[in-house]
Amino acid sequence: MTSELEKSWAADVFTPDELKQYARFEMELHANATPEAKEAFTQKWLGLIAQTRSNLDKDPKSEFGSMMAKDIMDLVGKLYGKENANLRHTIWEKGFKKGKMDGDRALEPEIVEWMDIAIDHYYRERIYAILAQVEVNPTPELAQKWADLMTEMFGNAEALKQDAYKAGKDDPRVGPKAKKWLLQFYK
Repeated sequence: MTSELEKSWAADVFTPDELKQYARFEMELHANATPEAKEAFTQKWLGLIAQTRSNLDKDPKSEFGSMMAKDIMDLVGKLYGKENANLRHTIWEKGFKKGKMDGDRALEPEIVEWMDIAIDHYYRERIYAILAQVEVNPTPELAQKWADLMTEMFGNAEALKQDAYKAGKDDPRVGPKAKKWLLQFYK
């Protein structure tokens, strides 16, 4: 299967190690997903695309945009799981955003851009909400909320989590107590 992927969009998107991981992911997906589950995913994904397409005039940073971002990330997060969150991230960043997806995987650039802004805003607002609470009272519950959010966003991909910690540490919107608090997660 890896050799087939090397002749597709995947070769332009993944590193050699990610390509092997994606081949395993695809094999497991085909072996374990029922035709009904595949169809349900496809219909939900196509519905989200259609809903985005018909609302491109709406602000992706609005409540509607956040709702769409949540639905999109819930769907793809469930598909890729924690183990393959790095693949999900790479496909989005190097595939969709760079226009490297082909055939039925391709999306119009304006849809990708709208979704990207909505997803970024959705996660940033959740991150800033936790870090604002840390400025007031850093509790163990907040540390757990943070860990859960990082897992939701990045699964088991520690390098992506470290990038998020570093970004928070350098973000002017993050207060000094929260920046110090983030150091416990930064390796």
